[in-house]
Amino acid sequence: MTSSTAQRWSLILLFISGTSVCWADNTEFFLGGYIKNINLYALYNDGQMLDEPRLRKPEPDTHLIGSDLNRLRLESELNFGSYWHSEIWLDTELQQGLISSSQDIADAEQIGRTNAWSNLTWTLSKGHGYHLQQLFPRALVTLETDQWTATIGRQRITWGTGFVWNPTDLLNPTDPLAVERAEKGGINAFYVARAIGDLSQIEVVLAEDDQRRSGPMYLSAATRVSGNLFNYDFSVLYGRFGKNHTFGGDFAGYLGNAGFRGELAYTLTGGALSASDTVRAILNADYNFPYDIYTLVEFHLLAQPHQRLSTTSPQLQMAAMVSKSLTPLFAANLFVLFNADDRSMVVGPTFTFVPDDNIEFMLGSYLFAGDEESLYGPMPQIGFTSIAYHF
Repeated sequence: MTSSTAQRWSLILLFISGTSVCWADNTEFFLGGYIKNINLYALYNDGQMLDEPRLRKPEPDTHLIGSDLNRLRLESELNFGSYWHSEIWLDTELQQGLISSSQDIADAEQIGRTNAWSNLTWTLSKGHGYHLQQLFPRALVTLETDQWTATIGRQRITWGTGFVWNPTDLLNPTDPLAVERAEKGGINAFYVARAIGDLSQIEVVLAEDDQRRSGPMYLSAATRVSGNLFNYDFSVLYGRFGKNHTFGGDFAGYLGNAGFRGELAYTLTGGALSASDTVRAILNADYNFPYDIYTLVEFHLLAQPHQRLSTTSPQLQMAAMVSKSLTPLFAANLFVLFNADDRSMVVGPTFTFVPDDNIEFMLGSYLFAGDEESLYGPMPQIGFTSIAYHF
């Protein structure tokens, strides 16, 4: 039995055994989850081909391709006494359709969801047009006291104050165009936080490399100090992610009744000043208008300060979001991305219907516009539906 197989079965047995210990004193066990179906369709123009593995056309004459994802998630939480907490999520996923049959996608999924020392994703069966797999999105144990918090395992470490982009969140970067916005990836890590006041703390993280490379030089290590000043939350951080070193910080507060936030991160490529160094920054503001209308605007800047302006220029993008509850059960949302550098853009309307506390229907799309050489122009038009039942 390989070490990865032993790890998986150990987590499954721990998941099952949680129900047997829930009767002990000072012990609480919770079991929940959801069943979800997502249908995604990609519409291509004539002759359009992509390098993006997830959206590559399987055949040159294909115009419309689809993918169907069915997921059963079981979420267990075990609280033992006042200090110990464990959390295990087990996903069973069946992917079907032309998109999911691509080997490029299988490779991308494998790299994105596994780590060097603890592979928590495995295939149950696969064939032409389908892929059945299981994985642990979360598998962690936490010890928490009045001043200390320590967590080890597959976990989500949320840093930064951005809604669409997070320059300082290099441990769990998110995709601005993700279909499942509520799904946040995890990373195998050891996390420690020490409170140094009512609103201040120091955090330290050691995480595995996300490209399955092993060895101390590929460990990610970061520390973050946060506090509050003039009613604004702020933080500064330093991290080594592989061979790169990143310095940065963020803030969050209010300007009147509007939320106001920002992030800044400077990355030294290879650990020293070079032409490949990058600066990323965001500023955002959100506001709740009367009649239950929520708005958000966020700006994202990417620059290489040591490159000549004749060879590269800063890239500025803007995101905007407007959401409105049309009825107590029905809501509409409009999401827009605009790249000021090449004038390409994405428009993403979504509609959500929640007839019951446990049931959610969603209909949405991503409509891309721009030149063939632009950031968003070559992308196909995307449409998707989602049905989820939570228990």
